[in-house]
Amino acid sequence: MTGTDKLKPLPYSTSKNQLTKWYISCGVSEKNIRHAINAIISDNRKLPPGKTIYDKNVRHDELQEFVEQFGLPKDYYNPYSKKEAI
Repeated sequence: MTGTDKLKPLPYSTSKNQLTKWYISCGVSEKNIRHAINAIISDNRKLPPGKTIYDKNVRHDELQEFVEQFGLPKDYYNPYSKKEAI
């Protein structure tokens, strides 16, 4: 048995709402989560500064960047992690 047997795999992509639920349960404030993911989306999608982000979905590369900053949510492991693949 490995340590990942009881953990769920992190999905390939997710919604902002689901991301918020995961990290609120880890003790991160909703404001910090939303600000961070919106900044990541804005940077990755080359959006103009100050543009309101209406997208509800978080792409794979954006989710991976968020996880790098905040760590994995409780009860999840990252099957896409380059560190674990080595």
